[in-house]
Amino acid sequence: MPYFHSIQLLRFICASLVILAHMYLWEHSYKGIDMLFVISGFVIYLTSYKKHGTGLKTGIKFLKRRLIRIFTFYWLFFLGLIILGIYTVAADFSLVKSIFLFPGHKSFLLVTWSLSYELYFYAIITLVILFFKQDKSTVYICFFWIVTFLLLLLQWSDYSIKNTPMNFFLGQNIWLIVSGCISAMIYLKMKQLTTHRNLLISIILLFSGIFLFFCYVNYYSTLSFLLTGTGSSMIIIAFVNIEKIKKLNIPHIFVRLGNASYVAYLIHVPLIHWFSRYTEPKLMFQIMILIFVWICSIFIHEWIEKPLITKLNKY
Repeated sequence: MPYFHSIQLLRFICASLVILAHMYLWEHSYKGIDMLFVISGFVIYLTSYKKHGTGLKTGIKFLKRRLIRIFTFYWLFFLGLIILGIYTVAADFSLVKSIFLFPGHKSFLLVTWSLSYELYFYAIITLVILFFKQDKSTVYICFFWIVTFLLLLLQWSDYSIKNTPMNFFLGQNIWLIVSGCISAMIYLKMKQLTTHRNLLISIILLFSGIFLFFCYVNYYSTLSFLLTGTGSSMIIIAFVNIEKIKKLNIPHIFVRLGNASYVAYLIHVPLIHWFSRYTEPKLMFQIMILIFVWICSIFIHEWIEKPLITKLNKY
């Protein structure tokens, strides 16, 4: 898969939106997590679609790399919070759920619920790699998207699946991730178009996606998920296409920030709580916290997380 600098820029923006949401600056900045779900589906599909149906060895390698990516820094940070006494836990099954990110676990970090969905999605893609060739896997993923889409529409009726186990396996968050897969399929198809037509469509998708993403509706409504998910898909397709065609020169600092977005996603809640003990959360102070979170994230990613992941992947 080509390395898209625009994807890293979007990751930085989305993670920043999530941080702003937890500082209560803008309720709708929670939309950042929705786009992160779509980005995840997009990236995972592009990195795996040529491996579909290739068997056990490839499936294990894929799953191993994804588990290392999720758990390496999470376990290190989780253990550090417990040792420092910042996060207290009871030695019961709830601890096991938190350690292994089982669905429904409770976490002081607030954001790790989303990692449960990521792990579930990785399991699905691993099964696809094990059993389904690329032509069939495309059909099955599209069918899976249709099912989750119909269930999302069902939220408007009296047969809502919210607060049920089915919501985890087939609900709106999985729809967002699978929408990322569909976006990747569309991107691969658009590569066959002429450069001029591809660029024109990408510009239309970009402005349409931005409009849908920022539409002001109740964030927790079904309509919000539909608009945000669709808008996110359009923005991602447009960004990677424009980068591919026009060779966008995205400043390297944004690439580094995007690479560190997972660290920022995990560490920002404890840092916000720690700073909030000493002063009132005024706007300038909140901006300083945001900057500090990103400085710490780059340092931790480049000096701790990345070297650890590289070594673990070798073994």
